[in-house]
Amino acid sequence: MFKDKFKNELDALEISSELEKRVLDDIKKEKERLIPVHKKSPAKKRWIAVLAAAIAVVIVSVSVFSLPILDEKQYISTDNNSSLSSAQSEISSSLESEVEALDEVEECLSSNQTTISTPKKYNIKFPTIKHTAGVPANITHNQIYQLFLAIYQTEQQAKENEGGGTSSKLSANAYGQSYTDKGNDYSSTNIQVEGVDEADIVKNDAECIYTLDKTKNSVTITKVKDGEMEKAATIDLTKGNYSGATVNSYEMYLSGDYLVVIVYAKGVVAKIYNVSDYNNPKLENEFSQSGSYTTSRLIGNNLYLFTSQSVYGEPNKKDVCSYVPSVSVNGGNQKAISEKNIYIFDGEIRKSFFTVSAVDITNCKIIDSKSVLGGGDIVYANTKSIYIGAESVSFSYEKDYGMVQKYQDTTRIISFSISNGKISPIAEGYVAGRLINQFAMDEYNGYLRLVTTKSDSGSSEKTSAVYILNKSLKTVGSIVDIAEGETLYSVRFFGDIGYFVTYKQVDPLFAVDLKDPKNPKILSALKIPGFSNYLHLWDDGLLLGIGASSSGTVKLSMFDISNPENVSELCKTYASDSKSAVIGKNHKAITVSKSKDIIGFAGEKYYYIFGFTNENRFRNKKKLAIPCIGQQKATENNVRGIYIGDYFYICNRMGMHSYCIADFETSSLTAGITRVDELYFK
Repeated sequence: MFKDKFKNELDALEISSELEKRVLDDIKKEKERLIPVHKKSPAKKRWIAVLAAAIAVVIVSVSVFSLPILDEKQYISTDNNSSLSSAQSEISSSLESEVEALDEVEECLSSNQTTISTPKKYNIKFPTIKHTAGVPANITHNQIYQLFLAIYQTEQQAKENEGGGTSSKLSANAYGQSYTDKGNDYSSTNIQVEGVDEADIVKNDAECIYTLDKTKNSVTITKVKDGEMEKAATIDLTKGNYSGATVNSYEMYLSGDYLVVIVYAKGVVAKIYNVSDYNNPKLENEFSQSGSYTTSRLIGNNLYLFTSQSVYGEPNKKDVCSYVPSVSVNGGNQKAISEKNIYIFDGEIRKSFFTVSAVDITNCKIIDSKSVLGGGDIVYANTKSIYIGAESVSFSYEKDYGMVQKYQDTTRIISFSISNGKISPIAEGYVAGRLINQFAMDEYNGYLRLVTTKSDSGSSEKTSAVYILNKSLKTVGSIVDIAEGETLYSVRFFGDIGYFVTYKQVDPLFAVDLKDPKNPKILSALKIPGFSNYLHLWDDGLLLGIGASSSGTVKLSMFDISNPENVSELCKTYASDSKSAVIGKNHKAITVSKSKDIIGFAGEKYYYIFGFTNENRFRNKKKLAIPCIGQQKATENNVRGIYIGDYFYICNRMGMHSYCIADFETSSLTAGITRVDELYFK
């Protein structure tokens, strides 16, 4: 009776032959060791039956994730999970009541005719969700629960089979030109794409500077005029609908009369203040989204907030928000994202989500929310599209049937179109290698261009590659195996040309012709000492690079790119600083203005100012004091340099120094610099 039931369930599954063999070997070993004993002791019979039950449950559990991929016109069937669960219970009950179960399990496995062969590592595969015109359809909350429950049960089974050992946790991985000059007589955050603002720790307009203090969870508003500074107000970020919650501050936006500060307080919260009266800022609205903060963008009045959320342990079926992303407004109840707005794409499944919501900051209206099952890491956005890059992950069964996650040298790309806050999924694709940051992606004339870096399995040797993908995220052109043995440090795309820097002993600056998407070509590769962490278009035909020299000091290079087939280094200069390895990694910490003739960034002890002459050389090297530098080390993560009119301001959480830009015109490195004013926050 048991044999027939078990055989029927077994025939309905696709079990790998190697897994069968491993289970059979284990059964035989246990029989050889224990059967002579259980013949003398009835109590032993029940123990063996339980052992057989555990082995059988392992097979059934593994098989849940080895189901054949369904036709694209089929939904995930939750009946599979319920029938398998019922089968497990029935099998276990029968095994415990019959000593002969051990022999019967062995006989069933031996006679099973499985023709599918698999490699030594058994990847978990999930059924494909229904597609409509190439766009992945939504997945129901119940299907998500069933998937996460199945993964949880497998984790627990793996622990039991390993004698209480712990298995790897499943988790999500916790990013055009720069336009610093916008025609205004004041600077703004250094961004990647025109029209797409990025959050930072310091924001300003023509009248005020807003400084975020992450240690005190506050924002200081400073009124400035002609270099003179006066504190206007302080915003306490711990107050609001989430008072009492632990608050962690991230970064902020300034748009017209609105200041948007992103913090963590029982979720990621966008706190929206009206600062039309900067002496009396008022908290108007708060939007909350579950998960951890990844990044954000502001396009017009629409804030796009990106969060990552992992689900640990057993999902609570009665509380949808415990395993599905949720949003809320002004401290209201968290509302799980609608089933129609949650997507599952082909490929691996992780117990994590990558969620983006669009919110109108003028009225805190949630325009749209979309969530992707499987997580994400790096975001590129322009005014019409969002691209999400995620390191590809597979799950494997290895020794003792323990489930582990494998990070592959592959990146999954998911694309969305955006229009007035509406977010629509488009496609999913894969490229070999990994993205280093948001600048490694760029959309141009309907094509996505990427530069990745990859390591061969078991080797430390690296190579880089260029990929061009169409709207369906299918690769139409590529160049692979570039710069063998060298590390990728920076990428920048300008129109039909892409530039990227690799480094091992010298710094090759590659120029790639991308005009024909199906036939990209390397035009030149300039090799010089050092490397650039950041590339910025200074002017037509001139490309600025900021990074490290071969000796470890900060290096600035100006490249002549007027002829991409013959790129040359016009000039270079250095700033002695021990933080050279990281300078340039945070593009928002760099201020570049050709009209003001300013290239500014923070070192460890000073803020450096450079200019560039018409004679093609760097000039005006200045080391400016940083407020209260004796109390902290300066880094590009906590110091900003901005200009308003004819004055330059060095800002951090502790205070500000202001300088007259006219003093930067002097050529002497030791000439005195007139500090106009200083202000320290208390």
